[in-house]
Amino acid sequence: MNRFFSNYIDLIVVVIMLLILSIYEILNSNLTMDHIMMRSIVIFIVIVITIIIRNHNIKKMAKPYNDLIKKGIEMQFESSKEDITIIYCGIEPFTYAAENPPSPEKIMAFVNDYLSSMTDIIVNHNGTVENFIGESILAFYSAKYGAVDHQMAAINSARQMLKKIKDINSKWSDMPELKLMIGIDSGVCIVGNVGSDKFSKFTVMGTTVNNAERFHSLNRHYQTKVILSINTLEPIKEEVTANYIEELKIKGKPDSIKIYSLENK
Repeated sequence: MNRFFSNYIDLIVVVIMLLILSIYEILNSNLTMDHIMMRSIVIFIVIVITIIIRNHNIKKMAKPYNDLIKKGIEMQFESSKEDITIIYCGIEPFTYAAENPPSPEKIMAFVNDYLSSMTDIIVNHNGTVENFIGESILAFYSAKYGAVDHQMAAINSARQMLKKIKDINSKWSDMPELKLMIGIDSGVCIVGNVGSDKFSKFTVMGTTVNNAERFHSLNRHYQTKVILSINTLEPIKEEVTANYIEELKIKGKPDSIKIYSLENK
């Protein structure tokens, strides 16, 4: 019943209005009943034709969008294996002076300025932000999404991030100094949507992601700013200067991986 009214509400309103108009003219006009009825019928036909044409055009316009929605639902759990480069950047934990802490609004503005700046750099190098994890950013570079030379795109992003963090620290001189740490690894990952039929999320999964996050944390131990793997360095070793650190055991696997610290130009 509700569906009937929602589909034909325009028509119902027209009929009611014509009835009111006809009653009014009968009571307040010198026109004959036949004349009033004929005019009402003509007006009714014109309005009905207009409504039919309008509804037809609305359905015609909506069809491409409905097709896209249907296609999106069908594709939402599709995924693929891709050779990509992962970058994981974050800042060292910082503290405030206990006697004069900044307001929560100022802290959020400070952190959001940093996150926005780093995100802009990633996007400008054809990277894709996968997630914000607290004050850290997980992103990836893939030829499929515009970063043809994905290893170099990640390296250039890291270099620009290190320069930008200096500007942010100068801008927010009354706040604690931000110390950026970046981890980079390249390899085959699964890229796509995961979740349920109620909620899904675009994500990347694989050892490469875990490595990048681990390299990011190891910067504190090695007193470095950017740690990358041989997987990232090897294809671009003629263009990048990096210092060997050690061969690192990969967690949960029998393999090991050589890691390097990026020499910032």
